[in-house]
Amino acid sequence: NDEAEKVYDYILTQNPEFVSAFTNKGFLELQKGHSDKAKEYYEKALSYDPDDRQALMNMAGWYVFNKQYNKTEEYLEMVLKKHPGDAQASDLLQKIKALLSQKSL
Repeated sequence: NDEAEKVYDYILTQNPEFVSAFTNKGFLELQKGHSDKAKEYYEKALSYDPDDRQALMNMAGWYVFNKQYNKTEEYLEMVLKKHPGDAQASDLLQKIKALLSQKSL
């Protein structure tokens, strides 16, 4: 992971708007337990490309990690609006909706 982080940092010095580098750095931060820093990277990625599937999915994952399921649902719906038929997003959205309906009972 340290080596990957160095590569992403280098990429961002060459192209400071490279969405995948921000998305991947966010994922690495989340793995290290740095939730707030991960969210900052995901937000940065989405500021450059609000339609990027992986950045949207990672942000949805961030909300799952932080047990904010209503926001998870919002991001998954954005993924499906921009990428219809995405099986991973559709599956996760069904699970989140089931979880939310159980909580409201």
